[in-house]
Amino acid sequence: MPENIDKKNGEIVVIEDNLAIRNLYKDLLKGIFAEAPNCPEISTHGDGKKGFEAIEKTLKDNFALVITDFNLPGMNGEEILNGIKKLKSKNPVRTICCSALPENIDLINSNNLANKTFYKPFNFKEFINYVISAYEELKKEHIAKEAKRKRPNLKTLLLDNSNN
Repeated sequence: MPENIDKKNGEIVVIEDNLAIRNLYKDLLKGIFAEAPNCPEISTHGDGKKGFEAIEKTLKDNFALVITDFNLPGMNGEEILNGIKKLKSKNPVRTICCSALPENIDLINSNNLANKTFYKPFNFKEFINYVISAYEELKKEHIAKEAKRKRPNLKTLLLDNSNN
């Protein structure tokens, strides 16, 4: 199970219009992170537009792992994934797109819109392993970026020392 996951940093955003599948994702994710010191926030959305709004809000302050269906009301998976790329967030994000239709997966893969795609129904072990790996990568990237932001700028240090 993932270690050193900080609840204050990061969120898993699930966008799936089928309530049963949405609940399955939520239960699966809670199970994955149950042994982590702090479970990441998990938000679920049945509408693409509302899910994208949640992503925008999360990426202002945190990193995000996004799991989205392709066919959604409000905004489809392609629009969501293109929208994430256009955000150019300072915070890292990883995306997973799931679909039962090969043409949707082909579209996502051929345009490099998601970090990973899964055909529904997917292999749970492969999905779980990818989620853990992606989340741990996000956490490390976030920590590195935060450390870099907090590190004093060399030019500023030199200017400060020249005034003394």
